[in-house]
Amino acid sequence: MQSADALLLGRVTYDGMSQAWPAMGDDRSNGGDIMNSIGKYVPTSTLTNPTWNATFLHGDVVEEVTTLKEGTQNLVIYGSGQLAETLRAAGLVDEYRLLIAPIVLGGGRRLFTGGTPSTFTVARSQTAPSGMVLLDLVKA
Repeated sequence: MQSADALLLGRVTYDGMSQAWPAMGDDRSNGGDIMNSIGKYVPTSTLTNPTWNATFLHGDVVEEVTTLKEGTQNLVIYGSGQLAETLRAAGLVDEYRLLIAPIVLGGGRRLFTGGTPSTFTVARSQTAPSGMVLLDLVKA
């Protein structure tokens, strides 16, 4: 998070986070100082009054993010699965940081959808004593 220039959030994720994080204040121990001060970009066709240091993107999301990346913006997406998948299919995702829990639910939303393959290599993997795995994948 500390290396991010800005956050890229889907509208639903933005709605939830913009309600929760400002109430946490700017406490460094919970990451509030970064979350509340960093810029956010939110693709939306419905929202019109940005809050929480946000800029709303009203055009084509692939074009908008391509322009942001050309400005050497290091963008981080939290949640926002549909947005992440749209950007992955367009070749705009350079890295994934996945936290994998040792539990099988047997259902739920798929992380990757569609038929557009992407190739990544493992840059780092780390396993916690709880069995939680942090996996960094970078574009091959």
